[in-house]
Amino acid sequence: MTIRRALGALVLLAFLLIYFAFMGRQFSLYLRYYLPLYPVLAVFAGFALTDLVRWGASQTQRLGTPALERGAIIGAGLVTLVAVLFGLAYLSIY
Repeated sequence: MTIRRALGALVLLAFLLIYFAFMGRQFSLYLRYYLPLYPVLAVFAGFALTDLVRWGASQTQRLGTPALERGAIIGAGLVTLVAVLFGLAYLSIY
């Protein structure tokens, strides 16, 4: 992870924690107040999926087993597919 990416992730994490801590202490809370957190969580999910694929590629080079890279790519694709299908299913109930 580069320093620039780490600093960006740190800024996002600080926003996430401060906002969640502030909103979590409110007496009456509606879910719409958590809407600013969803894009930040999506960026963190993207970081995790990219790191998973990079880890699979590095393990493939180190161990010489391409199954790890394929498994990481398939896993990231499945997570993305399930997230999109869940969003579409939620969209269609209204």
